[in-house]
Formats: sequence, structure tokens, C-alpha cells
Amino acid sequence: MSPDPIKILHDSFDWLVAHAGAHTALEVSMPSPPKGRTYVLAIGKAAASMAQAFEARWPSHIALEGIALTRYNHAVACQRIEVVEASHPVPDNVGQETARRVVRDIQSLTDQDLLVCLISGGGSALLSMPVDAVPFAEKQSINRQLLASGVPI
Repeated sequence: MSPDPIKILHDSFDWLVAHAGAHTALEVSMPSPPKGRTYVLAIGKAAASMAQAFEARWPSHIALEGIALTRYNHAVACQRIEVVEASHPVPDNVGQETARRVVRDIQSLTDQDLLVCLISGGGSALLSMPVDAVPFAEKQSINRQLLASGVPI
């Protein structure tokens, strides 16, 4: 009797979902603590859950700070990483202001510090800070036009 291909697909899907979550993925890929500070930048629709998973595995006695920028209604509680919600797929001022904060925060890091970046889908719309030559309203308009045209995000 040959294996049922539908059962194989279902079993494979169930296994992947069980092992693809942030808590499972971070178990095998945690960095070593630095001599200085640890700053986590998590962006995307899964940012808050990734930040929460990182916090759960980071030693509590080692300094940890950062920002998890996620889409509205996707926040989960974090203890040491600030969770900020912004608009996706069309960026808003919250995402733009958070991008400016992140740039300032990262510029304050030294060679003794560790920057951890956790990125999931949606990050480019959430953490949006176009160059000075492109007005933010134009960035928003371009996003709306692309979405209306049927371009996949």
C-alpha cells in the first residue's frame, strides 16, 4: 500500500507550523550576550511575537532594550522591548516617527553593544522613512497606487 499523498502534505504542513514559530526558531539561534548593551529591533507583522520570544530566552540579568514595530492589532506583551503599532500596508506617521527613533537608538550603539534584528513580512511598510527628496505623502500615495493596481505586497 502506497502512502497517501494528502496525508503526507497535511503532516508536513502541521510539522512546519509547529516548528516555524518564533519561540522554536530562536531556540537554536540565540547570540551570545555582549559586553555592553543589547538592542533588539523587531519589525514586521510578527515583530511583537518575535520580540517576546527573544525576551523569553535572553538572560534576565543582562540589559535588553529595543523596539518591536508591528501592525495595528498585532501587539503582544513584552517586558523589556517596547511594542509600537503602526499602519500596514500603507505606512503612517507612527511608523515614520518610530523609524527616526530607531535610527537615533542605533547610532548610539558602540562596538561593545549587540544589535539584534528580527524581521518578518511587512517590515518595509511599517518602518518607513523615505529619503528627504521623497515626501512621506508621496510614499503613501505610491503604496496605495501599487496596491490598487493589483501588485502583490
